[in-house]
Amino acid sequence: FDYTRTKNPTRSKAEEVLATIESADYALATSPGMSAIVLAFSVFPVGSKVLAVRDLYGGSFRWFNQVEQEGRFHFTYANTEEELIAELEKDVDVLYIETPTNPLMLEFDIEKLAKLAHAKGAKVVVDNTFYSPIYQR
Repeated sequence: FDYTRTKNPTRSKAEEVLATIESADYALATSPGMSAIVLAFSVFPVGSKVLAVRDLYGGSFRWFNQVEQEGRFHFTYANTEEELIAELEKDVDVLYIETPTNPLMLEFDIEKLAKLAHAKGAKVVVDNTFYSPIYQR
């Protein structure tokens, strides 16, 4: 551990514990939430079709608009869980949800939406800024 931006023992331990709690092979900690979102989207190919909730954190919405204008991704937005379910019947590569949303604090059923998205072959990204896994069930 020579430089805290690349590694530090506290962050490494936190990642190890989070991976264990989530039954994952590994976990990555980032400082700002936007870097986590950009990191998550970095694995999707250019041209991916993203279905997202309309009520988004402003920084996420601005970044989505920017990358769409650059031609990296195509976004479709839905206001309600019912609209998300209807849109999942179409060609979707990625489902992106905030729950609860920011700023309106709308909640979505992650398990239900993830099952539907996965059944259609879509990946799922969830921004869980307000609840920890303990409260988000």
